[in-house]
Amino acid sequence: MPLSMEGHISWVGKILRERKPVRVLDVGIGTGFYGVLTRQLVDWIRVRENGHLKKNWKTELIGIEIFPDYIQDIQRWIYNNIIIDDITKIDISILGKFDIIMFMDIIEHLEYEDAKRIVSELKKISKLIIISTPHGFVQQNIVCENKHEIHKTGWVNPMHENGKNAHYLSELGEIIEEAYFSPCDVVLMKGDLK
Repeated sequence: MPLSMEGHISWVGKILRERKPVRVLDVGIGTGFYGVLTRQLVDWIRVRENGHLKKNWKTELIGIEIFPDYIQDIQRWIYNNIIIDDITKIDISILGKFDIIMFMDIIEHLEYEDAKRIVSELKKISKLIIISTPHGFVQQNIVCENKHEIHKTGWVNPMHENGKNAHYLSELGEIIEEAYFSPCDVVLMKGDLK
């Protein structure tokens, strides 16, 4: 779906407030929720005086979305740039470097080998990656007339026993912090940049 479960919002918000990223990539922006969260916690609060004004924003926020029908005025206002494309087909190396990449409720839509390759490429251009996914494999078909909403893989945090049809998120890289907010697993993964 073009949205996420609410359980881990404060956990993601804590990371954004603590890290104060200057450049953020949001992969699979959907409704733009994590873009709004980033603006609120990094720009609007940090700037204080007139932080709601776009001209005062300090964070560069780039979004990638495969399904153009999800993009509305709110996303165009919140994001500096929106790339309409398939993350599995983009040359990720040309996107530049990021303090944080948000890969929120996206990995379950990818085939296993594509997921491993994409996260590996994202790590090369980031300091940190936040990944959220439903706990284990959760069946989902076409949603909002979007075939890309179909779930292809299941994932779990290392803290859990591996369920049927699920892969460990630790297979993708070094996890700094992990959490479980029913029904989602979330991890903060180390990127290759310092």
